Amino acid sequence: MPRKPSQQKQGTPRLRLSAAFLESLEKDFDAHREEVIEALRRESPKAYAELLGRLIQTTDAPTENSFANANSMRDIGLRLLRSVGVSEPSDEMIDLAVAANDVFIASLEKIRDNAGQRDLN
Repeated sequence: MPRKPSQQKQGTPRLRLSAAFLESLEKDFDAHREEVIEALRRESPKAYAELLGRLIQTTDAPTENSFANANSMRDIGLRLLRSVGVSEPSDEMIDLAVAANDVFIASLEKIRDNAGQRDLN
């Protein structure tokens, strides 16, 4: 008689073995984490440093002229102009850059709409 679906093993043998191994590894690490980390650091400082480098997520802080820290459309216009080499833009130039950006965004939205996608914001 076939086993009930809830009793059948799920996934391929490889997936089941991987899941079982990772579960055992997690339990072992939970029990010995301090000793493992200390041993790694002591016996292989290079591997320890490489592991830290992979695990610690790094991001560069936004620069002064980054779009990431723009707080207004005026800031965006100013950064757009600076990105093309205008070091001291006038208020009129900034207003024109904001208007140009608005046209650009409208063009992108038209492309999106023509592709049959809707605004997800």
